[in-house]
Formats: sequence, structure tokens, C-alpha cells
Amino acid sequence: MQIDAGDTAAWISIIVALAFSTIALVVSLVSLKYQRESAKATQRAVGEAARSADASEASAEAGARSAVASERSAAAAEQVADIEADRNMRPTVSWELSKSAGHGYLLTNAGTETATGVTVDNSSGTITNVPENVAVEAGASVEFVMEGSLATRIPHQILVTWDGAAGPATVRVPIR
Repeated sequence: MQIDAGDTAAWISIIVALAFSTIALVVSLVSLKYQRESAKATQRAVGEAARSADASEASAEAGARSAVASERSAAAAEQVADIEADRNMRPTVSWELSKSAGHGYLLTNAGTETATGVTVDNSSGTITNVPENVAVEAGASVEFVMEGSLATRIPHQILVTWDGAAGPATVRVPIR
């Protein structure tokens, strides 16, 4: 095809094609620029994500150590509370009866406080030297004799009362 100088349609087609080619080139260059910036931004984001993951991992490790320390602290507090509750539940006065020489018995205050007004019930009639209204310090004992006969047997337990007690304490008599 030969282009005639008078053929305006051909010249306009060439100019339009060149314009579109130039625009396509400019758009392609701009696109390339934005693509490079996007790649750099992606690399920065990946780096930030890696740093964030490292920080998160370090934070998780610190959190785990903190959780373990918190659990240990809670366990220690619970043990202290248990010890205090046990101490509060332990009677301040408690009694033990043991055998001594012959027909003798020792009534021992196994508690932590002195008991005053201590009296042993002698409704069985087998006790001599019956403790009546005596004070027995913590760890101390009072001695008495308990002897049975053919008509009266030694009881299996005795009742002990003292000042401040809610009621009499039943103390088992040891078997010979």
C-alpha cells in the first residue's frame, strides 16, 4: 500500500497508532514503577512480619515463664492457706491417756495451751485420786489410779471436762 500525501485518513491512522503506542509505553513504564514499589513494600512487610513473629515468640516465652511463676505462687499461697487452716482446726487442748506403773494412768494434755478446771468423770467409781478442777499445762500430765474389781470393771473410756470446752472429751482407756 502506498500512501499518498493527500490521503489524510492514512496519516490520521498513523498518528493515532503512534499516540496509542506512546500511551501504552507510558502506562507500561508507570506500571513497572508501581510494580517495583509494590515488591519493595512486600519485602518490607515480610521483614516486619518476621520481626513481629520473633517478638511474639519472645513474648510468648516470657508469658509462659510468667504463667509458670504465677502457678508456683498460687500453689505456695494455697499451701500457706492450708497450713493456716490446719493450724486453726487443730484443737488447742487434746487428751491422751497412757498406762503407768501398776494400776496407774497418766492423762496428758497433748494440745498447745494450758487447760484449767480439768476434771475426770468418776461415774464408774473405779478411779482414786480423781483429778478435779486442776490445771494441766501443754505437754504435762496428771496421774490417777483406776482399778476394777469383780463387781466393777474398768471403763473403756473416760470423760474429761475443762474450762472453755464445748463439752466433755471422750478419752479411750488403753488395754493392758
